[in-house]
Amino acid sequence: MFFPLKISDWDMDQYKLILQLFSIGLIAILLVYIALSSRDNE
Repeated sequence: MFFPLKISDWDMDQYKLILQLFSIGLIAILLVYIALSSRDNE
């Protein structure tokens, strides 16, 4: 397999976008989990 050493700007933008979506998803899951657990404790 051949991996180009120079990463194009488009690849970097895609990578950043995927990272942003991933982190937003994680935060959303955490918020839902905290909301559900706090509701169960009451």
